[in-house]
Amino acid sequence: MAVKITPYNGMAELLRLYNSRTRGAGASDYNSPVAGEQADRADISTRGRALATFRAALQEVPAVRQELVDRLREQIASGTYRIDCRAIAGGLKEELLD
Repeated sequence: MAVKITPYNGMAELLRLYNSRTRGAGASDYNSPVAGEQADRADISTRGRALATFRAALQEVPAVRQELVDRLREQIASGTYRIDCRAIAGGLKEELLD
């Protein structure tokens, strides 16, 4: 199945819709629906609002916790850094079981 694509495909219809909305439209009714159409509407779910809140909170958290990085570098350099194998194994176990 072939579809013909031209630079003006649908342009007449777009212009007709544009003109029907803007012809004689004042500032107050520019965004009002054309007769027979419903007004645009957007609803944000509770989950969407929560995600927006979390995203905003994440923007405030630094990407790198510099104080932690500095402390670990110091421990590694001084030879006092110790790995807690049990904590790592427990974390892996939890990750695999979830």
